[in-house]
Amino acid sequence: MMLNNPAHLGHDELAAASYRPTLVLELGERWSRERLEALLATLARERDVGKRMELACRELVGTPFLAESKLPLLPDGCLRFRLETMDCCTAIYNLIALVHSRDINVLGQSLASIRYADGALKNHPATGTFLGFASEVLFGRAVAKGFVSNVTAEVACGVELQSVRLNLQPHRRPHFLDANETIVLPRYASGSQEFLYISVESFSGIDWSRLRTGDIVLFTRGARLKDGSPNFDFVNHLGIASCEPDKIALLHSTRHFTVAPSRPGTGVFYDDACRREQIGFGYAGLFLGEEHAIDIDGDRIYGYDSSRKRSLVDYAQSNFAGIAVLRCGLPAACP
Repeated sequence: MMLNNPAHLGHDELAAASYRPTLVLELGERWSRERLEALLATLARERDVGKRMELACRELVGTPFLAESKLPLLPDGCLRFRLETMDCCTAIYNLIALVHSRDINVLGQSLASIRYADGALKNHPATGTFLGFASEVLFGRAVAKGFVSNVTAEVACGVELQSVRLNLQPHRRPHFLDANETIVLPRYASGSQEFLYISVESFSGIDWSRLRTGDIVLFTRGARLKDGSPNFDFVNHLGIASCEPDKIALLHSTRHFTVAPSRPGTGVFYDDACRREQIGFGYAGLFLGEEHAIDIDGDRIYGYDSSRKRSLVDYAQSNFAGIAVLRCGLPAACP
């Protein structure tokens, strides 16, 4: 489904946009344009932005995982909004756009504003205006344009933040994410960039009540990846905080599988017996260990028990060097 969107709605900077992107809706069988419009109307009526995010997340649970890099490039001038599948980054980009948009026209403009450098939409990750680095989308666009605020220091509340300097540099996508192994180029952050985050070593000193439901959590490995190679982007995974009475749970999009799926599930299975169901967009669950891992086309897929929610804190401590936190604010365009 393709929609030609006017550029007169949304944030002030969008009103001056000289291009009119063609929004391509890839909704799959679970969604229709009418259902999407109804969701946007529901979100726009909610004054609490955390509840907006919570409502939107609830609607996306069970969406299968597929890396956007596996999808065909759209023609220049076209903008993809996809709910048929998502990856960990596109799930967050979609959620930011959803909670800031009162209708589909604004949705397209919001996505264009955070996912592309200024100017016409050119979709090639090496030569176009498309932003292929999550840190550029989130810090260079979403924060800079006012869609979200960086509240990492607020959550840390006096606990010293860790600093890391990274060189955002051309990165070749791995084969399991992109059969063409396309090279992705940074658009804004040439040279060394400083990022601040809450290190896992300091987690014991954090008052986690400062983290809110709906907060966007950026997981980073710090200076180096698990294999010891230099980190090429500060953001290595993304998720949404969900504050519960006994823990802060984590909603995210993942290719890994669960042996105890909740419903709605993705319906994507890694075995003929339908015992390993891809989690897709859902809650992080209890890790089952290396003995349950499987290899598919060179990609290591791990098993979890989604019926036993894992805390965001434990997830971060087990896999990453630390976290940063972003928080959506209410857009002026919504009533």
